[in-house]
Amino acid sequence: MNQKDNNNFFDNRVKEFLKTKTGKNYYELEEWAEDLMQKINDDQKDLYPDSESYENFYLLYIFRFKDKLEILWTKYRKFADKSFKSRMLENKEKFQQYLWEMYLTIYLLDIPGVQINRNKQNKGPDIEISYQSKKYYIECIAPTQGLKYDENGVIKSNYLPPIKMNTVAQLPITIIKIRIMYALKEKIKKYKKYCESHTINTEDNLGIAINTSCLSQYGSLMDFNQPLIKEICEEIKLFETYTFIDFVIYSHKSIFDYNPISIIILKKDYSILNFSKGEQNNSEI
Repeated sequence: MNQKDNNNFFDNRVKEFLKTKTGKNYYELEEWAEDLMQKINDDQKDLYPDSESYENFYLLYIFRFKDKLEILWTKYRKFADKSFKSRMLENKEKFQQYLWEMYLTIYLLDIPGVQINRNKQNKGPDIEISYQSKKYYIECIAPTQGLKYDENGVIKSNYLPPIKMNTVAQLPITIIKIRIMYALKEKIKKYKKYCESHTINTEDNLGIAINTSCLSQYGSLMDFNQPLIKEICEEIKLFETYTFIDFVIYSHKSIFDYNPISIIILKKDYSILNFSKGEQNNSEI
C-alpha cells in the first residue's frame, strides 16, 4: 500500500472490508451508487430497501457520498488513529458517531484561532482544542433510535419508531427526550471517569457535542419554537447538577444534508450561540 493510497478514505483496506461485507468490489459499488442516485432523482427510492431490511445495507447507502467522505478525510486524517476507519465502518450507529466527530473537528478548524490538539495516546475525550489561551475538551455522541425489542421480543418503551409519512400523529416527544437525555448522561459518566483518573483537569472547559441526525426522520420538527436541547438541559438542570460541564454543542442535521449544516452552542447560563458553516465568529465558547 503506497502513501497516496493511505491518504484516501477508501484505501485498499476499506475496499476489501466493503467487498467482504457487501459482496461488491469498488467499481461495482460506484455503479450501484450512481444507479441509486438516479432512482432517487426519479423518485423511485422505494425500489431499494430501507437501512433495516438487511445487514450492511448502510455500507452501500453511504457509498453514494464517497466524494464528500474523501474531502472530509483529507482534512481529518492527521487527527485520526490507525483504527478510526475500521471502528467507524463497524455498523451504521458507529458510522454516525465517528462521522459526527470527524465533521465537528473540521468545523472547529474553520473558526479563527482554534487549534486542534491531537491525542496521541488515544485516551480521554474525543476532541481537544486550544482557543484564546484556554483548553476545551469535547465528547461527541449521536443518539440512536434505541433497540426495538427486549429479550422477550416485546417492543421497548424507549424505542423511537420511524416517522410514518403522509399521516397525522403526535410527535413522540417523550421518547425523543429520553434518547437525548440518555446520550447526555452517558457522556457525563465518561467525564467523571476522566476526572477520577486525572486524564483531564476539571478547571478546563468540558463540553458535550450531540448530533441527533440518527433521529433525523423527525427533522426540525423536534426543534420547533426553540432547540429541544435547551429545553432538555433546563429540565434536567444539566449545568446546575453537573457543574463540571461547561457547554453543549448541538445539531439535528446530518452532514449529508444538501444544505450547509449549522450548530448551536448552549452555554452555562442556557444562552445560545448560533453558528452556520462559513459564518463562525470569534465568540468565546
